[in-house]
Amino acid sequence: MAAPGAPSRDPEPPLRITVDGVGLVACIDALLAIPTPVTAVEARVVRSVGQGGDYVWLGFVTYHPSRGWERNGLAAQAPGIGAGRRVVVDLRDLAVAVRSHMAANPARACVLEWSDTGLTIGGRLVPAGDQVVPPVPDVPTVRDAVYLGGTRPGDLTVESEQGRIRIPESLVAHLQQRGAQVAELGAVAGDVYVVAQSERRGEASTDPVVVAPVSVLMWSEESAQARFRERRRQGGGEVEQLLAVLDPATPVAVLLELLDTGVAYVRRRVAGHPGLPTEITDDLARTGTRPMRIAVAANPALSPIAIDVLARDHDAAVRAVLAANPALTPAVLVRLAHDRDVDVRAAAARHPALTPEVRVVLAADGAVCVRAAVAGDPAVEAEVVRRLTVDTDPGVCRRAVANPACPADVLESRVAEMPDAVYANPAAPAHLLVDGACSVDGALRAIVGANPATPGRILTALSRDPDARVLRAVATNPQAPGPARRRAEKRVTTA
Repeated sequence: MAAPGAPSRDPEPPLRITVDGVGLVACIDALLAIPTPVTAVEARVVRSVGQGGDYVWLGFVTYHPSRGWERNGLAAQAPGIGAGRRVVVDLRDLAVAVRSHMAANPARACVLEWSDTGLTIGGRLVPAGDQVVPPVPDVPTVRDAVYLGGTRPGDLTVESEQGRIRIPESLVAHLQQRGAQVAELGAVAGDVYVVAQSERRGEASTDPVVVAPVSVLMWSEESAQARFRERRRQGGGEVEQLLAVLDPATPVAVLLELLDTGVAYVRRRVAGHPGLPTEITDDLARTGTRPMRIAVAANPALSPIAIDVLARDHDAAVRAVLAANPALTPAVLVRLAHDRDVDVRAAAARHPALTPEVRVVLAADGAVCVRAAVAGDPAVEAEVVRRLTVDTDPGVCRRAVANPACPADVLESRVAEMPDAVYANPAAPAHLLVDGACSVDGALRAIVGANPATPGRILTALSRDPDARVLRAVATNPQAPGPARRRAEKRVTTA
């Protein structure tokens, strides 16, 4: 019954959803698979953004004061659904109803009838309860990752972008019991949460995602911590902060203030600012969080000390960003070009200071992405490109054929097999582009029309092409003759 004075609400029409019964049992069993499971579970139906038609997402959420929230779910079908639905029921009653229905009906499909009074499964009503499951905090910005494997007994204290974080021993044990290997940290309105999930075992997201608050041990003085948190919470100045950090002439004092109090993406921008003092970038390279080390690795004014520290970083993402830094010394670049991680080697392969000898080695690398990086480098030697045009991977071949360093005789021999890559190559011989302009395929003529190396007389002829794709290509080609470009623009707008 509604509370006195509360507005009356019309009951919502019943809703029938069809869900995979095996996946539904897996979701419920996962929420029950802890020593002391909670009793209340919120079942929620929301329209699925990632799937069209009548597909929805059936999610389940539980809450425990010390363990936080756990959620999982799976896709379902609900023809004609309007607004989403939610109901809180007893988790044990729901489990009994689902298992009873599945035992009596071997078919995988399970139908849930949704109403204001609860959920009906196979004729058995699971009544709605009066318990409350608080909303799960939306943690959109993941700042750091904490590896839980091999954690010693006791509270876990980690240094993060938010400061020093304490994860209680009970929560660490709970996350490990749930099979989580990594816990990620994120912030919502100045408070820090840990988010973790065990590895998925099936198509449905049956393994619960755990979201729980953690303590921030930022400073010993409460007043200093409060002032810092208040500055972090103040909104409305993010644009000004970003403009300041993008200005190469921003004073050092302003950069240091933004590094201390700015929002997360601004602090990362500060880490990459060339005006940041060397002692600060050296310190970030040694002790910064993962996002900050990645950011400082792109700083073009790094000292040799910071470069050496970052080149030895245990995180491959940090080394990969460093491998593209123009401040690299030749010795460090060679070291990164032989890194054990393929992404690091691929980044080093694109570095403009890479020596021809090392580039030859990378062109024969066992990883496709490394060879593709070499194949797309316009500074690569012609003979290296020639070898890559016959690579075992078609993508590497295509990048090599599209490379301006590709020899003309190779383009001649590959035009029948890869006409789009040849016609897009700014080094393609004029007679090949003339042939492409006469193609019956409008897409190929458009590629020729967009190539800045296409002769002006050909672009003039293409400005009269009946295909709108070709006209748009000519209209946006900076090398097209003025009359041809204007004619193409006019024909596109009047078509």
